[in-house]
Amino acid sequence: MEGADIKKSEIIDLLNQDLTGEIEAILVYMRDSFVTPQCDPSRKMEEIAKDEMRHAEILAELIVDLGGTPSMLHKELDFGKGGTEAF
Repeated sequence: MEGADIKKSEIIDLLNQDLTGEIEAILVYMRDSFVTPQCDPSRKMEEIAKDEMRHAEILAELIVDLGGTPSMLHKELDFGKGGTEAF
């Protein structure tokens, strides 16, 4: 039984790592959609952020189902000073 507990905790850790990536992606896509003038690319960025939110929800549910706690931590993100200059 001990081996199963260790494996479960490793799975939870890996799922939390994935959740961290989804949270970071949500923040980046949402920020970029806010600073980009309303156009097809900005709307697309917002839709991608929503997809990332769905992914985060799935991961969080899996973590809870395994008896873990979803981590809401993320690294500090550097968004730069300005908006997206290409648009």
